Amino acid sequence: MTQLMMATLGLAIVGQVLYQFGQRSVPRDTQPLLVLAVAYFAAGALSLTLSWLMGAPLNSERLRSVLVWPTALIALAIVAIELGFLTAYRSGWALGNAFAVASTLSVVALALISRMLGDSLSGRQLAGLALSSLSVWLLVAGPRPS
Repeated sequence: MTQLMMATLGLAIVGQVLYQFGQRSVPRDTQPLLVLAVAYFAAGALSLTLSWLMGAPLNSERLRSVLVWPTALIALAIVAIELGFLTAYRSGWALGNAFAVASTLSVVALALISRMLGDSLSGRQLAGLALSSLSVWLLVAGPRPS
């Protein structure tokens, strides 16, 4: 693994930890979709600013290049993820458990979809999926500590 790979994954990990903590800290009496609208307005402004600072000025050609169906799919996914975690924490999920369950089940779903699209899964990969599923079951099964 290169240093660049480690740095980019480190950025994603730091972001994920901040994200989960932030989601868990949103006051219960706030309207979830309004929280998302404000958060994504701020994230959009920050992204545009960083894009400009990194030498990618906004112009009509560049804007047209991102107005494609994958961008719409990402927007739909963002709202689903955000609303899902926000309401999961409000319904009583513990900070680490919600993320662990969602991430593990997402990996299993993606592996199955990948398999349906013709990719193969090795025995080692299947064992990894089984072990991660077992880990999540151990996390959430049984009575909760008080």
